Amino acid sequence: KNLGNLNEARSLLIKAVAINEKAYKPDHPTLAISYSNLATVEQDLGNLNEARALMLKAIAINEKIYEPDHPTLATSYSNLAMVEQNLDNIEESLAFRAKYIAIQRHHIEQNDRNDLRLELAYAEHNQGQLQQQLGQLAEAEASQRAYLEQIRCLVDKEGRTDLRTQVEIALTWLASVLYGQGKVVEVEVCHKERVALLRQLLAEHREEARESDLAEALGWQGKSLHELGLFPQALLCYRESLQIDKVLTETNHARPSLDYMNTLYAVADVEEILGLYPAARQHLLALLALLRDLPSLEQKEDEISGLLDMATSRLCDVLIASKELADASNRVREYGELPKEPPEQVGHVNLHLLKLCQLQGQLALEQQRFEEAIAWFRQGLEQARHAEAAGQPEAGFWADSFQYRLAQALFEAHLPESEAAVEIALSCCRKWVATSNQDNANSFLARSLMLKARALLESGQSTAACPYAEEAQTLLQPLAGKAWFQRKFLAECLRLHADIRESSGEGEVAGQLRHEATTTLERPQQWEL
Repeated sequence: KNLGNLNEARSLLIKAVAINEKAYKPDHPTLAISYSNLATVEQDLGNLNEARALMLKAIAINEKIYEPDHPTLATSYSNLAMVEQNLDNIEESLAFRAKYIAIQRHHIEQNDRNDLRLELAYAEHNQGQLQQQLGQLAEAEASQRAYLEQIRCLVDKEGRTDLRTQVEIALTWLASVLYGQGKVVEVEVCHKERVALLRQLLAEHREEARESDLAEALGWQGKSLHELGLFPQALLCYRESLQIDKVLTETNHARPSLDYMNTLYAVADVEEILGLYPAARQHLLALLALLRDLPSLEQKEDEISGLLDMATSRLCDVLIASKELADASNRVREYGELPKEPPEQVGHVNLHLLKLCQLQGQLALEQQRFEEAIAWFRQGLEQARHAEAAGQPEAGFWADSFQYRLAQALFEAHLPESEAAVEIALSCCRKWVATSNQDNANSFLARSLMLKARALLESGQSTAACPYAEEAQTLLQPLAGKAWFQRKFLAECLRLHADIRESSGEGEVAGQLRHEATTTLERPQQWEL
């Protein structure tokens, strides 16, 4: 092997094995060494099945002549684990690597063998990767935490500052496993530490630290904060990630990557949630320009198409919310002209079509074209209910939201059937909250309650209207700190509640509620970024 002639080495080792098999008993240590040497060459030649068979023979001998925690056994288990992994025998690879890890841990704990920590750390990491591949996420989390612990120990206790990049890698993998389990709070903690560590390494001008890694870590921290509803903090992370990527792209005279464009969308998404409509509009227009200028990338076609769909629909949302209705009308028409893939299953509906019904209906409602709005909401409701009955679960959310929107349009149009529609919307949204208790569900229930309260107030039943307004207010208060549109709904609810109280002769309470509505619309300081 040292001469670079593996085939010649293989021929010599085969002869050596044949001689040793005649000269020694089947369980002699020399035979185990011969098998292991030949297995190594077979592995280097890519003859993995032959290598595996020889390694199993060597292990069978070694298990008889050595103690269970002997280093020779550890090496044998590690080598066989790698061969099994390369043969895609993942379960077998996990089993043999677990034996190797147990022996190494024993020597570290009992004999203070810190020199073994790095090898053990890499073994734990590899084990975690395979467990994650098999969907064994709890086990993978334990392995990646052990990997991180061993690396931290070497950095903190042994002074191995050169391994700090390994800490960053360990945090990345741990965050990946945690995200797969929905542990978003812990994911954010991992990426926050990654960001701090990468900043430190970059400040020290370490060659192994890259600006692109910092941008990626900030993007993931932003995503975690986004999912936790911490939108101002998420926006700060997203914007810094975007700025780093932009500088790198311009420096390298490269086209913006899809990661950059996804971050650009995330920035606009959060800006829209926080009511920063001009900024959201600007970023969405920039994203659409980039997407339309993108060369054809067949391997990324689905991702590009999906991003184009999301950016166009979100721009429509922003324009409608900011009352730019003429521009919104043009963009909604563009959205309707985008190519639409047929649903994967019979009876299901493309969610693009439901979003189009929602946008067309909202636009018509804002322009007080009530009949048109009602028609669009009815169409969306019918399609969503049909898809829900056909087993498309996400269509249920759309159906419940359309039920509210239809009730709102009927109420605004002063049609007699609005009373029954409001009751149906209330019932649907209560069921939605009972099954999901998500912010969206609570928001739609609150708005349905407000419709009911308005209907009762307009019919002179202010006493009956009050509990509905109070319940809506209770639902909206915890949401108002998360999104600007929720703050607007809360302010609207407070004004409605004030009108109800005033009609009941409670002028002082009404004044307090109107003052609260005014202060609610004062944008929180942390939103002014």
